Amino acid sequence: MTASEFIAQHTGICYCEAVIAPDGNIEYAIPGHVYKLIEVANESRDKLDRMMPMRAAPLHWLIEHTGYGAVWYDQFILPHHYTDKQIQVLQELCDAGIIADSSTGITSAEKTICKMLDEFEKTGDESLFEQMPKKKCIAIRKSE
Repeated sequence: MTASEFIAQHTGICYCEAVIAPDGNIEYAIPGHVYKLIEVANESRDKLDRMMPMRAAPLHWLIEHTGYGAVWYDQFILPHHYTDKQIQVLQELCDAGIIADSSTGITSAEKTICKMLDEFEKTGDESLFEQMPKKKCIAIRKSE
């Protein structure tokens, strides 16, 4: 659904659990963020289990794999290559009071980092560490 539709039907106070697609559509994270991202990945749980390295943090890996962001009332995680539409939705949620003013978030590149660590273990190439994506911190504040 669009951010406007989500805002119109949202009734929680100081509570929000949702995921934001790269195109800006937003859905409730039911029954939770990990399960919702497994659903939107459109791949079997077994296939995802085989794809995801044991070292991976599942939520972060799924965020990068799907391109979706995970949202809570006062924090969020976006994929490393997040979209302007995802930021726009976060701003709309903040302006509507659905998420807290000054909500903070980070970007995650868990899937990329896991691949680079696997490559390092195979090759010993320490230059891979210099190529790892850096986490970005993002704050969303109410518009004035």
